[in-house]
Amino acid sequence: YDASARIIICNRPYIDMFGLSPDVAKPGCTMQRLIAHRQETGSFDGDVDEFCNAIIRTVKLGKATRQLTEAPGGRAIEIVNKPLPGGGWVATIEDVTERTRTENKIAYMAHYDAL
Repeated sequence: YDASARIIICNRPYIDMFGLSPDVAKPGCTMQRLIAHRQETGSFDGDVDEFCNAIIRTVKLGKATRQLTEAPGGRAIEIVNKPLPGGGWVATIEDVTERTRTENKIAYMAHYDAL
């Protein structure tokens, strides 16, 4: 995103991950419009303005954000926003479903396995 919270680059895996239209998720689209589109397509269920404003405020302070969210199909998605010099930021989105399942299984086994 640039300093105005507009997309600079949006790759195809992101579009596919959330089932978005490439006509919306493209350079120049605002973060608010992108997240509203995710809400329209069922991959975001929160308050769009609150979500976007919180990220924008935090990256303007030079702080990174990290959150785990659920995507369609029960997939676990990690979103990291890292501020850049000049006011923009890089958002990386990773499907961490398998990692999360493995971590949960290990935690369960640590408490309930009869080793």
